[in-house]
Amino acid sequence: MTVNKFAVIAALLGALLVDHVQGQPAQRSFEPGELIVGFKSQGDREQATEKLSATLDTLTIHGQKVEKVQVQPMSGSAVKLRFSLPEDMKQRVETDPHTELPILEDLAVQIKNSDDRIKYAHPNWILDKMSSRAKL
Repeated sequence: MTVNKFAVIAALLGALLVDHVQGQPAQRSFEPGELIVGFKSQGDREQATEKLSATLDTLTIHGQKVEKVQVQPMSGSAVKLRFSLPEDMKQRVETDPHTELPILEDLAVQIKNSDDRIKYAHPNWILDKMSSRAKL
């Protein structure tokens, strides 16, 4: 039986909103130090690779330059970016893991705003199939 992808996405978003409205923050899991960047087309991804590399050299977190970025093409029109945070940021994240999500979200905004060919940029979310099914 084929499930409509849009219905699943809508249900997941609805579950997140319900958690938020009830005063319980939604549990979000993501791969530490990773963003997914999607382009409007595979051709856009290929054309934007050089510009993306230049943009990555200018990324900053609270005024500090990101130390290292790895770019890994994914299927379709997306790439996975893996970041090495500046040393003091690494220590801060190790002490309080909740500080990493705002850092990744800020980097995602910087990247999204750097090129009109970018359709989305967000943390590399980990979806839990069992909890998603339970909320449907």
